[in-house]
Amino acid sequence: MFINYSKDDFDDLKKQHNIMVLVGNGFDISTIKRIGTGNLGGRSTTYSDFYEYIKFYSACNKNNIILKGIEKEKNIGNKAWNNFEAIIGKLVDDASMDYEKLEVDINEFSDIFSRFLNDLVEPELLIKLGNISRDNELAVNSMSKFLGDLKASDRRKIDFPKNITHYDLFNFLFVNFNYTPLLDNYVFLDKTQFDPHRHKNVDRNFSFYPNPEDIKNCESDVERIYSCYVLSNVIHPHGYQDIPRSILFGTDKEKYEKNKPQKRFMKSYWAQNEIKYKYYFEDTELFIIYGMSISETDGWWFSKIYESICNNNSELIIYYYGNSIIENDIKELFINSCFKGARNKKDSVKVMEKIFVIKLDASTNYFLSYRGLK
Repeated sequence: MFINYSKDDFDDLKKQHNIMVLVGNGFDISTIKRIGTGNLGGRSTTYSDFYEYIKFYSACNKNNIILKGIEKEKNIGNKAWNNFEAIIGKLVDDASMDYEKLEVDINEFSDIFSRFLNDLVEPELLIKLGNISRDNELAVNSMSKFLGDLKASDRRKIDFPKNITHYDLFNFLFVNFNYTPLLDNYVFLDKTQFDPHRHKNVDRNFSFYPNPEDIKNCESDVERIYSCYVLSNVIHPHGYQDIPRSILFGTDKEKYEKNKPQKRFMKSYWAQNEIKYKYYFEDTELFIIYGMSISETDGWWFSKIYESICNNNSELIIYYYGNSIIENDIKELFINSCFKGARNKKDSVKVMEKIFVIKLDASTNYFLSYRGLK
């Protein structure tokens, strides 16, 4: 769970705002598009690019069950042919499946994917990204100005800024579902853009902007800038590229028998979500989903957010990529991606009202973007 800080930690602390940010492949894709890649120019971390990598380098056993599943879905015209975690979900549901063979083939995919990422995300790319974040104060701007991404009607509606005062602590937990350290580099509070004790006589170290776009009639905005504190942390529940055997590929289900082989393909089982992460949801005031493919493959996380909104009046901001976004469709997609046991009609109406959808645009957003860069 989140640590509850006090005046023993920060001299004038009033309130603590816990913010959980779930970041998916949309961030890595936009970052690589902006900065470039290593040995695989023109490619990014999409599963379709990974498939082409496999085919070009003949990197995978032709009898790999997942590869054959991808090619089957591609041949029948399934638009989601490149979502191989969804394909793993289908394979797990096949009662005739050779689960030992499937596990071996998933391990092969994990090893190849690690090589693929190492070719894409080289040290020079990480250094370049770090320098861009530092020189443009991208990490601090993301954390301090993200409410500026909301459209005017949502900015007036959201409750989160109504609870902000001077001397509050903004405590960010970034849940990085990517295997690369790109996000870690972007949000790291380095010595140039952040000083833990930047003033001579007071220990506030962060300025929060409740209304960067100066939207009118936001009655909750007593101040234009709040003098506050900030902390941030990044976790990788699904593994790291530099530890190939830590990379988790699989699916998720609300219920599965722990004495059956299917458990070995559940991401929440291996990540030990119920032990490591479930208590964070009790204390989270605001959730942000950024650049994730919203589906039941991450249903454990979405179900916990749903429950927190219902039980704790938390709120959710979803940054979703797409040329034409219908907000209610995105909200319904989120709800339908939660496990069935977590939702009912009455709760779903409440959850819909607590969700705010923002178009992901790495050039114009404040949050996790490259706004203002040429």
